[in-house]
Amino acid sequence: MECWADVFSTYMCVGMGERWKDYPSLVIPKECAIFNKQYQEDSDFYTEYFNEKVSITTVETDTIEWSHMWLDFYKWFCISYGREHVPKKSEAKKKFQSDIFKKRLRRGKWTSCLLH
Repeated sequence: MECWADVFSTYMCVGMGERWKDYPSLVIPKECAIFNKQYQEDSDFYTEYFNEKVSITTVETDTIEWSHMWLDFYKWFCISYGREHVPKKSEAKKKFQSDIFKKRLRRGKWTSCLLH
């Protein structure tokens, strides 16, 4: 049982998201970290959309307008997950700004990225 202690506690921390970092003495095995990242990506449709549809560039003039991205996201979500639980536009905008792009829109656009 002692050999399972670390693995079990790590498994329990998977549900904690990033809060496990509050415990510096907790060592997360590589396999658990990979599983955790994959689980978060699989259950986060915003990240899934971003990974499929957005390319980050180094060119400042490459932009994505929020209005275009919202329409594309809406269509993508309906095809991927159905129309029953489509997020509100304001909720999606907030999530993209805070968690996905990690920056606010400037004049209704994100720079240095392209929608494909």
